[in-house]
Formats: sequence, structure tokens, C-alpha cells
Amino acid sequence: MRFFVIIILLFFSSLAFSDDSEIYFSQVDNGGQKNSLIMTLDNSASLRENRIPLLNSINRLIDSLSGIRVGMVGFYGGGFSSLAVGFPVADIDDSYCNAVGCSIVVRREVASNDHDGYENSFSQVLTQSSSLGSGTESYTLLRFPQFNAPSEIEADQADLNLIATNSGYYNFEVKLLSSNSAREVKEENSDISNRWSSSTTKVSASGYVSVGTEIKISIIGLINELLSRSEWCGGQDLAVIIKNKSAISIAASEHPSYHPAQLEVGLIPTSRSKSSCPAVNYGVDNGKGSVAQQLSKLTVKEELKKEISSYMLSDYYDYTPSIESTLETLLYISGEAVRKGRFREGKDRDSRQPIHSRIAHSASYNGGNLSRSAECHDFDLNNSDCVNENITGNAVYKPVITHQCHKARHVLITDGEFYQVTDDAARLIKEITGSSGQPYCPTTNAQSLGTQCMARLVGHMAKNDLFPELPGVQSVQTDVIGFNVYPRQIDEVMAQSGGDFYHVQSTEEILDALTTITEKLLINNGNAVGVEIQANAFDRLTSNDNIYLSLFQPTLASRWLGNIRKYQRTPAGIVGKNNVPAFVSGSINPAVIDLLSTTSAGSDISNGGVGSKLSNNRIVYSNLSSSPLTAPANRISRNNPLLTTSLLSVSDEDRNTLVDWVLGKDTQDYDEDNNLSEAHQTMGAIVHSNLVVANYGVTKATANALLFAATSDGYLHAFDEATGVEVFSFIPNELLSQLNTVRIDSVGDNRPHGLDGQLSIWYSNKSAGGDYNENGQGRIILFFGLRRSGSSYYALDITNRNQPELLWNFDPINAGLTYFGQSWSKPQVMSIPINNISQKVVLVSGGYDASNDESRTPGNASGNTIALLSLDTGQILWHAGGTNTQASLQFNSMEFSIPATPKVLDLNQNGNADRIYVGDLGGQLWRFDVHNSTRSTPNITGGVIASVSGASSDNYRRFFAAPDASLDSAANKINVAIGSGWASHPLDGEVGDRFYLFKDQLSPQKTNYRQLSESDLYDATSNQLFESLAANSKVAANARDNGWFLRMQGQGEKVVSESLTLDGKVLFTTYKPALDIADPCVRVAQGATASYLLDLKYAFPVYDVNSDNVLNADDRQAPLVSSLLPSQPQVVLPEQGYPEFYFGLERGFEGFLIQNQIGRTFHLDRSGSN
Repeated sequence: MRFFVIIILLFFSSLAFSDDSEIYFSQVDNGGQKNSLIMTLDNSASLRENRIPLLNSINRLIDSLSGIRVGMVGFYGGGFSSLAVGFPVADIDDSYCNAVGCSIVVRREVASNDHDGYENSFSQVLTQSSSLGSGTESYTLLRFPQFNAPSEIEADQADLNLIATNSGYYNFEVKLLSSNSAREVKEENSDISNRWSSSTTKVSASGYVSVGTEIKISIIGLINELLSRSEWCGGQDLAVIIKNKSAISIAASEHPSYHPAQLEVGLIPTSRSKSSCPAVNYGVDNGKGSVAQQLSKLTVKEELKKEISSYMLSDYYDYTPSIESTLETLLYISGEAVRKGRFREGKDRDSRQPIHSRIAHSASYNGGNLSRSAECHDFDLNNSDCVNENITGNAVYKPVITHQCHKARHVLITDGEFYQVTDDAARLIKEITGSSGQPYCPTTNAQSLGTQCMARLVGHMAKNDLFPELPGVQSVQTDVIGFNVYPRQIDEVMAQSGGDFYHVQSTEEILDALTTITEKLLINNGNAVGVEIQANAFDRLTSNDNIYLSLFQPTLASRWLGNIRKYQRTPAGIVGKNNVPAFVSGSINPAVIDLLSTTSAGSDISNGGVGSKLSNNRIVYSNLSSSPLTAPANRISRNNPLLTTSLLSVSDEDRNTLVDWVLGKDTQDYDEDNNLSEAHQTMGAIVHSNLVVANYGVTKATANALLFAATSDGYLHAFDEATGVEVFSFIPNELLSQLNTVRIDSVGDNRPHGLDGQLSIWYSNKSAGGDYNENGQGRIILFFGLRRSGSSYYALDITNRNQPELLWNFDPINAGLTYFGQSWSKPQVMSIPINNISQKVVLVSGGYDASNDESRTPGNASGNTIALLSLDTGQILWHAGGTNTQASLQFNSMEFSIPATPKVLDLNQNGNADRIYVGDLGGQLWRFDVHNSTRSTPNITGGVIASVSGASSDNYRRFFAAPDASLDSAANKINVAIGSGWASHPLDGEVGDRFYLFKDQLSPQKTNYRQLSESDLYDATSNQLFESLAANSKVAANARDNGWFLRMQGQGEKVVSESLTLDGKVLFTTYKPALDIADPCVRVAQGATASYLLDLKYAFPVYDVNSDNVLNADDRQAPLVSSLLPSQPQVVLPEQGYPEFYFGLERGFEGFLIQNQIGRTFHLDRSGSN
């Protein structure tokens, strides 16, 4: 039975995902930088008691963040002049020193009491002159007492800055003095020249200089040599001695017009230490340990929290300059000149000094002149020595976006209105955004129309390319969080901003809003669909009109939400109630009401559908004992002693809370209404599993059907198909330990996958007319595996609609069959002859080895087997495997995992299986022949019939999808179609994948299976035979006898689903990761997908895709709109009208089936499985 299942993915890392969920998360090359969040925070006096809740929310967000860069702009001082970038954008996961910089900048200027002086050519020493130099050769000494540069630090920058007091050519030699040689200058003959030593290191500098201009001499080598001297300790006196071989003089401390000599040294910690030197306290960890040890403890997270705490807990004027601060944020992001934050402003209520105010952080800009005390450092900006720091000159912000794939988002958190703006700011906004356009922002009396200025500003940020010099478009959206305020005309602002408005009133609401905003940067949003068409269970000649929309929302955490909504297919399209279209422009129509709901649900996946029917007292079973499944011993309840804390992996105090949550109670208060006993009405995601329906009647009217779904939170749900109400659910006991991780929604790489395997249903008395038991009499069995969560397969007897029974659980690992892998395949019931009697068995593949996530894993990887299980007990009856297994039939070459579902054929239509085909992850296609058995065990032979994987990584072709087989009666052969592709790593772009059509012998075999390779096949890529069969007779013979292959043309293009063969044609779909599309930044769930339609015999094109009236190789494929891993192509057979091809929601190759009518004849699978 097939269902029309639409999977809408609402994408929401950089976390490491070990399967195809990697396509939902960012993997783009963004120049080594993470995306950026810039917060503009209000700390105006009106916040009052709301400061602490706001601060707590921000700190909790920062603690939870990973994989992102964060910065902060503040209202510092409350005045319009003191807006500042308080914390530069930095990697939240990094150390402060690495991300922001821990260079301790020591800036010293010669003061008059330091006794600078010079010695003329007559050896006279002068200390009171305004210029240092005599017009002939002289010596100059510049003293810097108590120079605070510890020996365990080294310089990464050191400049001596001198101002010339006359013009001409200068020629200087410079040395450093310490200890006694750096003593005060005395007006005694030769006091300076006597300190010049020919044995110490010097640097030379020469050139032309004009009067009043600066001579900058790099002395980094001299500083580092000084710091390494055995006698040097931080805090000692330092002196610079200059031998002046020219007539140039430099300004002294007494000069009336020019500043005296300056020494600016940037210091970074090293691993060396000197126990003889006293410790130097730089304000980190109370000065404990060396400078390197102090600074190594700094992290971006803690320093950002410290800065925000300092900011939020200060108290400034009652201004709310949101517009001005947003303007400064734009200047910062786009790398424009520093406008505000050039000096500190405001008064702290306690100290009456602006210690909590800020200028633009020194790491946020380049250029300009930073003037600050030597004791003022970036990691201790509340130091009172910093209050007079200021920025002058041409300071330009470092742009936040430096690569075409960077993304940045701005969030403004405020409790005020958008009306405070100066005319100067309004003029700049108009200059930036253009002289015309809406909203109108006046340049005089701007405050009266401040909201319009704000709308214009954020609109410019959101709608324009802020970095035209970079490829692509780099814009920035603005979100606004209104704390206990709903600003006037906010809708006008948000309509322009590209972001969202969040009206919050509590700590949790603030945190939720911030988390949602952050996820927009971490996860690439978008919609995509995948579709299955439901066969009409009661009329095999038509497709049903029911459509189930299966939604899920990937997140960075463990709780992936999902839902199922029901719609209907009509000749006019897919509709909900009242024939309202379900989709508009490829997205869910917010006005549509699904058939299980009474109100529209929009795109919020928790609304509507079966999720809205979940109660707070659900019936949940697990296999906890050998008692009947519905017995109290197997029911999830507080009173069940078998439900231990060990089994649940939870503490004693959390055990009952978890049980309540499993039964549906909102113990986590997801909706924040303080009601913990109501139903939370959320369910997990349906990611890789499928939906199936069990029919309990013989007509549509009497079906009384159950809809089954397996979800990522570990549940197997049974919903009433007509109402959507959950009848019962089942959680395999090995998944109970995952539940608490899902409940608390923890973040980490090891996300629980829950119940994610394929479902199948078997009717013991299946009608020839459809998927139901004849006369409603017979057993109904539901089968499923765990996929990523384990190796087990389960069989539930669901014959009694309300009383499910656990028929069996095949757990190969506990049975000692440790070579089985993860249970990926869909279990299939088939009949085989044993003891000359047809018996029902269940066929499963060996499964998947997770080591294949990273590379091909040969050498007897787990899962290298296929097995037949007893339908009634689940015991293993027969299996084939590698030489490392206990298999009945062993092969040296069966060394690769087999996760795919095998293809079973009843060639003579006697009800027994005759042939099985399956591919493995080593690029091998296996064939097994089922012979009549006169013994108590199956009689099966087999071997490899094709091998197409090479030795190099670009030829490591893998078969994940099931083969598609069809009969070529004219040639007495079986066509086996299968495509290769690394389905568990869809973003791979290295492997050169193929689509294959192998010709296999129809007659049964027991030994000597012929093995084909690519050299035996016709390479159909160039469409060579289409031009002339006669001229290529040998190639044509290869194609007829052995088959053909088609090379995938796009980088990384791969086949990850089963093909469909009908009327001598084959259809398949491909996925190509976005490695070479026009926008290299769109790589998350934005791969290119295509549909192929080929002639089965020679891979000829058969449909004029581009409508140019010429068939050629380009007509073999058509692009699809969907950007996710595509599912198998399907044929829709309406009750009226012509058959149609569907690829997900998309119709393809329209008109082809009209031109080539297909008779409605069907092969009946007598095994009873669907």
C-alpha cells in the first residue's frame, strides 16, 4: 500500500550530524567564519526591575550558544553621543585572547618629571629644553619609569613615536636601557653618552621628515630582547637612548605645541615564567598565576556576559536612542567610520564616574588614535583608569561580514518607543538610504517622525546589498524584542525589517525569542516536500484521494517536532476543508484547514493534524515483560514497578515527571502558561520512516482504519485514520532511555533518532482486490526496524484494532549475531517452499554500519548479511553473510553493509518467491535463487552478478536504494535497474555515481553466477546509439546482452531512491548537493534535484523536455523544484482521467502517458505484504 505523504521540512549548526540530516544544517564555505548575531541592548532607566530578568535571559542564551559569533552595541551613557560597540563580534566558542585579542597595549608618554634630555656634541647634558637635539650629532635619552611589561610576555607590536621640530633628513640609532642604565638624567657631562654600549642591540632609522610630523620607529626586536634579559622584571624603569647622526630635533615634554615621545607596545602572553619577578595583576582571576595563566582563563562567553552585566546593571539617563544605536550598528556591520562611542559619557550612580560607559571597543575598528591610560586594558574596562579614554582621527569599523557566505542578524531589545532621533542622525540615514523613497524620514524635527526613520533604516539593511564588493547579496534583517511594550507603529517597522517582533513579558519569553532568532542564523530556513501516493486499498486500479502531510522541524537540540495533517487530492489540486488550496507558491496556505482540524494551522507544525488530538492521558505500551502487551506490566504508568529509573536513564526525582510527559502532560510547560497537567500536544518527527494504514473493513465506508507512524521521540503511533485521535502507541524498550533527552531538549552531537525504521503491513487473507483481508477475516501484522537506534526488528499483531500484541522482537545483537547492523530495511513477508510446503517468512537485510558515514568500510563491516525470519516467532531460519558470520550461506565477497530493502520476485506467479536482488555498499549487486526445498531449511543459492565500485575514493560507488526489476520476455532476461549514491552523506561531491541497467538471466541458477563490470556495459552517457544503431552494432549488442549505465553529470549527483519501470521506460530521481550552483552559500537542503525518463533498452530519450522538437541527450532529464533528497517516482491513477507521473508534489513529463497509453493491468503480490 502506498500513501500520498508530503514531507514539509521547516529547517532549523554547526553540530556534527552523522547521517543525511547534514542537509538540514549549514555546511557552506564561509571563509572560516561563523554567522553573526549583533545585539543592541536597552539599559535606559525605565527598565528598572526588568533589568535582572532581561540579564538572566541573555546570560542563559549565551551559555547555550554554540557555532555562532556574537557582538553587542549599547546605549552607554544614555546620551546620543555615547552609543558604542561594547563588545566586538566574536566566536562564542573561542577563547577571548584568540577571538578578540589579549594584546596588552602599554602606551607611555614622556612626562616632564621623567627627566628626558639630550647631550650635545660638547658632551653637555640639557634637561629643560623644549627640543631634543643640537643640530649636530647628539645623544637623547627618554625615560619611562615603572614600565609594566612582565618578562613572561612578549611584544607583537612596539613603536617609538617622535615628533620632529624641524624639517630635514634624520638618521637615528636606537637602543633600550634598563636597570641602573635607565636612571634619571643628570645635567653632568657625558651622562647620556656613557650609557651607550656598543655591545647591545640597536635599530637604525632614517628618512626625510617635515616639521611637526611623526617619526615612527619599530623597536619590537629591542623590546623582546629586553623582556628576555635575566635582570628584567615588569615594573622596572625603561629608557630609550638615541644616537642622533643628523640635525633633526624632536619634541621634548616641555614643548608647547607637540606631544613628547611616546612608546606604544602591544604585549601577548607566552609560556615562559620567571620566579624571581613579582606577579603582575591585570585584573584577571585576582591576579593569580602568571599573565599567561591569567589571560588563558578568559573566554568569549564569560567576557561577553561580564560586559553585558556591567552594562545592564548601570543606571543612566532616561533616554532610549534605539534609532541612533541601530544606525551605529549598521555602520559597524558595514565597516564605515566610527560615528559614536569616541569618548565616554554618563555618570554611574554610585561612583559618579563613567566607569560603566564605553567607547567603541578597540578590537571593533582599525585606524584612528586611541588615547588611554597605561593601566587601561580591554579585558578590564571598568577600571577607573579607563574613564578618560577616547578615540580621535580616522577610526573605521572592521566590517562584520567579510565573505559572501557570511550571514548577520541584528536584534534590538528595548522597552521604549522609536521616536528619539537627532536631526544629524536623520540626515545620515537619508544619505545612506537615498534621497527619495518611503518611509519618509525628515531631516529637520526628525524626532516627531522617528518611527518612520527607523522603518527606513532597517528596510535599507534588510533589502539592500551592504557589501556590493562581495559576490552575491549580503543584507541584514532586524528582529525586535519589546519588553512589556508594544511600540507604536511597530508593524510599519517590522514590515521593512525582514525580521519578527516579539512581545515578551517574562524571562522565559525573552529566552525563547532570543533562541528563535539565533536559530535563524544557525539553521537555513526553507520548505521542501517529498511525496508518496496512496494506493486505493479497495480498488487496485486507482489511487486514493487521501493525502497525509508529514511535517517535521529539525533543530539544534534533541526534540525534533513533527505532525501529520490530512488533505485531499482533487482534479484542481490538493485541498483542505471547503476546497481551500493547501499550498500557495509552494508553501502551506495559512488559511487552509486540514481535514482533521477545525481551524487553520498555518506553518506552525504543532498546530492542527493529529498533533492537536493528542491527550494528556495517552495509552502507551512498551515491551517490559512477557505478559500480553496491553497488560499493566507493559503499560507506561507511574505505578508500573518495571519502569525503573535505570531503564529510563533518569533520576528518582525526575522519574514521575518523565512518565507524565510520556503520557502527554506538559511537564515542561512548553506553552508557558504554568499549567503542567494539560496536554503538550507535540510529537516527534517522521524523518526516514513511512506512514502505513491498516484496514479493518472491506470497503472505504467500513475501513475503520488505523494510521501508523514512527517518530523521532521513540513512539509508534496508531491514529484513527478518520478522526486523527491516537488509539494507542508503543515504545520499544531499548528506546526508553532516549526519552528524557528528548523531554529536556538537550543539545549535542548525539541526537536520539527514536523510532525511524520503515513500516510494512501484512494481511494473512489479503484480498485480490486490494490491501485488506477478504471478508474482513484474517490476521494483520505490522513490522518495523529501528534504523539509527538499533539492530532490532519488531512484529506487532494488530489484528485486534484496540488490543495490539507483541508477536516477536528479533534482536540479533543479544542473540550473539553481532555482525548485524542498524535495521534499515523494510521487512517483507514472502512465501518459500520448505519441506515441499509453502511457508511464510520475513525477509530483512543485515543493515547499516555507522562507520560508513565517513568512508567506505570493507573487510566484513557489520550488516553484511540478509536473513529470513520466522513469521510467527522471529527466529532466524536462514541467512547469507560474509565469512565472519554464522550464516548458512557464506561468501568471501559479502564484506559490505546491506542496508537496502531487497527486491523479491515471484517469476512463475505460483505464490512463492523465486528471485531476490539486493545491492550493498561496496557497489555489488547480489542475486539469490529460491529453490524448492525438501528439507526443514530453505534451499537458496546466490552470488554477485555485478560489481561497479573502484579502488579510489572517487569510484567508491554504493547501493543504498532497492533494485527495480522488470521482465524482458523477448530477451528472456530480467532488467535490474539501480542507481548508486552515498545516501548517508548526501553532501559528498567526490564520488562519480551512475545509474545502471543490468541484464540478468531469467533461468534459475545454483552456481557460477556471471559477474558484470562496467566494461561489459554500454556507456549510454553520450547517447551514442541514438544516432545510429547500425554503425555501433557491437556496442548495441553489449547493451542488449549485458545492460548499460549512465554517468551522473553534476558534481556530487547521486541516486538515493528506487527507480520505477513501466511500459519499457525507466524513471528515477537524483540529488546533487549545491556545490556548483550559482549561489555557493545555499547548501543546506538546497541541492539540485532532477527526474530522468529513459528508454529501458538503450537509455534513449523519449520525451522532448525542452520542447525544441528535437530529441537528444539533454531530454533525458528535467529539473525538479524540490531541493531535498527525492523519493521514488510514482504513477498516479485517478479514478477518472489519464495516469500522471509525480515526483513529490511535482508533476513531470506531462502528456507522455497520454501519448503512450498504459493498460491498467497489475501483478498481484500473493505474499500479502505491502
